[in-house]
Amino acid sequence: MLTDYFEPFTLLKSASCPDPCGGQLQQDVTELPFHAALADALGEEGERGGKPFIRVTPYLLCPPETPLKLDDIIRREKDGAHYRVCSRPEDRRTPLGAGFPYAEVRLERMEADA
Repeated sequence: MLTDYFEPFTLLKSASCPDPCGGQLQQDVTELPFHAALADALGEEGERGGKPFIRVTPYLLCPPETPLKLDDIIRREKDGAHYRVCSRPEDRRTPLGAGFPYAEVRLERMEADA
């Protein structure tokens, strides 16, 4: 079953608090753990610098009740990778009559700050 490929993720929320110098600090606050499957889909083809390329777009398969919204940040617990949600889960769902209710969201992998 598809759930055999599910792995732990955490929905992160950002909170700001005052810092000692009078500014604001942005901190990720763990909001909600959930399970989902991460997969890659081949996307658009193009040419960059005279060389062909294919953009690979990650997507997440999750239960439809998972409270993801556009621009949410999630963390994959296996490796700590952060992803930004780039689509709404209600846009791509299995039909109500299907025996396996799932939603699909497109993701963008966020690079770690150097």
